[in-house]
Amino acid sequence: GAAPTRAPRPPQHLPAASADVRHGGDADKPPGIVAVAAERAPRAINAFIVFSARHRNRIAQQHPTLNSADISRIMGEVWRNMPPEEREMYESAARAENIKRLASGGGSAR
Repeated sequence: GAAPTRAPRPPQHLPAASADVRHGGDADKPPGIVAVAAERAPRAINAFIVFSARHRNRIAQQHPTLNSADISRIMGEVWRNMPPEEREMYESAARAENIKRLASGGGSAR
């Protein structure tokens, strides 16, 4: 017969608990690997992530026929063409968010 199919692994940014519920758990992994993954701190927020969070929905509404990859391409193009002064606003917001996350014990300073 055919080899059994596996559910796709969740994206790295999902918390371990969501991943376990959505994809049937990590029963196939040794316990140490699951524990390490659950303890890993989330990555630091960067300026593009802040920009994306603020503008993705608006861009998607302006271009309702585009798929997620095309919307990401547009966002990348807008970001690359953004003047440094405007980017600084997002870089400042990212720094502030990372400081807040570190103070609450929930993030990485990378």
